[in-house]
Amino acid sequence: MGKEDEWVWKDNHTNVYTIKSAYTKLITRSINIDDDLFVQLWNIKALPNALHFAWKVILNKVATCDNLITRGVSVSTNVSVMCGKCEESVGHIFFN
Repeated sequence: MGKEDEWVWKDNHTNVYTIKSAYTKLITRSINIDDDLFVQLWNIKALPNALHFAWKVILNKVATCDNLITRGVSVSTNVSVMCGKCEESVGHIFFN
């Protein structure tokens, strides 16, 4: 008693949550993708939010229309708002 509760991230030595520590936890447990790609990604000198977003793009975890539909979310249309012709997907938005 007398001590306030606190948030502690037990998966790194500082007990502080970082996107990189979450990535490490996930990649070592469930994802089997070329490790060199992610090592290179996390070594880029960029804002952590930008690296996290790039990680989500690589893993196809961005909330695009096709991903939302796959997860059972109702969307009004799956057509890209950028071109108005193609299905909105990570590949279409970022690589076409």
